[in-house]
Order: sequence, then structure tokens, then C-alpha cells
Amino acid sequence: MLKKVLALLLSLALLVPIAALGEATPLPFGLKLGMNATDAEAAFAADATLAAVKYDKLDDGNGTVEYTFENVPVPDTDLTAYSLNVQIDQNNSPKADRLSMVSYNITPGDDSISVFRELLAAMTTELGTPDADPFNGDGTAQYVEWGTLTANWTKDDVRVSLNLSRMYEDSLSVMFSSRVNYDKTDLQAK
Repeated sequence: MLKKVLALLLSLALLVPIAALGEATPLPFGLKLGMNATDAEAAFAADATLAAVKYDKLDDGNGTVEYTFENVPVPDTDLTAYSLNVQIDQNNSPKADRLSMVSYNITPGDDSISVFRELLAAMTTELGTPDADPFNGDGTAQYVEWGTLTANWTKDDVRVSLNLSRMYEDSLSVMFSSRVNYDKTDLQAK
């Protein structure tokens, strides 16, 4: 009986972090935060878009593995990213290999603001309304001064950003980065 109770308590303890996060925010290409390298490579192979593109794998030897794909179609758009990066690192309390970031970069061409709007619409459909309207007064002032537009989505598990920079040359980037890396229990006095 004691073994059953301990097994139940252990099962509940393992479910608490999942429940605390609620439903995971979807990442592109079937990727999920927390995947290890084996899981991520399986997701690459399972996704028709990524399976068709060869990737470079860079292991820095210090707990970070980065996968880089070139010329990848951006989901739900007619755009192509010149690079897609998937990072798995040990930047977390247990020092476990976890997917913590997905980002892609796009050369927007001659009409970067239209491309920004296209990505904003696709991402709003997927993620909901951004934290602030990138075309409000503050967004417009930022654009006038710096030539940048930014939209952010802050979810329980991930921070998502869409950035346009027109300084020197037009570029667009999208980044999904984990917001759950370290355990609160790390702060408890020992």
C-alpha cells in the first residue's frame, strides 16, 4: 500500500510543472519547448518542410546545441526564412538538454512593412493579440526614430517577438524563447 501511495505522489509531483504551465504555446514545425536533441531531430524528420531541408548542427561543447536550416518556408505565409535556428541548451535548473529557443530571419524585400503586417496577421491568428499594438503611438515613435517595428506576445511558457529593422538594411526576425527555465525552489535557503 505504501508503494502505491508513493507512486501516486511521485506521479502527481511530475504533473505539477505541466499543470502549472497550462496548455503549451504552439511553436512552428511541431517543435515543443523542453525537447532534447533526439526529440527535436525526430520532429525535424516528421515535419514535411524541415525534412526536405538539410540542417547544420553545432555543439559548442558547453551544453548548447544549435541547429541551423537555410531557406525554410515560414508557416502560414508565402515567405521564406533565409535561416531558421533551433537551440537546445542546459540553461535551466536541472542542467538538462531542453529546447529553449526557435528563431528565424527573413529578408523582407522592397516592402518590409507589408511583410511585417503579413507575419503579424499570421502570428495573431496563432497566438492572439500582441501585448501592444506595434502601430500605436509608441510603436510609431519607435519607427520614426529607429526604423523598427516590434510585436511581442508574452505567454506563461514562452515569449514571442516579431521585429522589423530598417536601419542600414531591412531585416525581419521572429523568436520564440522559453520563459520557464529555472525552478523557484532554487531560491530556498539550504
